[in-house]
Amino acid sequence: TSPSAPADLLVAEDGASVSGTAEAGSTVTISDAAGNVLGNATAGGDGSFTVALLPALTNGEMVTAIVSDAVGNISEPATATAPDTTSPSAPADLLVVEDGTSVSGTAEAGSTVTISDAAGNVLGSVTAGGDGSFTVPLSPALTNGETVTAVARDAAGNISEPATITAPDTTAPDVPQAYISDDGSSVNGTAEAGSTVTITLPDTSTVGTT
Repeated sequence: TSPSAPADLLVAEDGASVSGTAEAGSTVTISDAAGNVLGNATAGGDGSFTVALLPALTNGEMVTAIVSDAVGNISEPATATAPDTTSPSAPADLLVVEDGTSVSGTAEAGSTVTISDAAGNVLGSVTAGGDGSFTVPLSPALTNGETVTAVARDAAGNISEPATITAPDTTAPDVPQAYISDDGSSVNGTAEAGSTVTITLPDTSTVGTT
């Protein structure tokens, strides 16, 4: 007669062990989702067992436990899920499209990707697909060289490190405010910070750049 399946399965919070109960004296074997054996232990006289896991499972992995008795009868499997305390990787392959209307990239499949501006204001969010790809629409479009930040959040609430990307700059600067000095020797004024100002005469010849 096959023993009963293991019961009361629990993966420790730190992912370093699986415990539960099984037929006293039976051997409990723990395997991962691919069938690789992670460890085994003999259930004590009270049926309790603990199987150490190395490395620890901390990313929501599913494990399977089976029991084999002294004559080789094997139980039905039982499963448990490890805690997920592992942050997803930062979003990658970020791209702001040329017209500034969306940000695309890749992230952990099923994670929520949030795009924020430099001030921390959320511009949009979306769930990464099964292949990890995502596209977040932006409205209004970003067309002035703005920096945006992307983070991924998994189902357990773990948050990735941020990744950044700069939007294209297709917005012309405002018209400079210019004033010729009284003696005509210089032109002063204001323009977009960091921009290059070029002074030309009516005949289109250039007389100065700053």
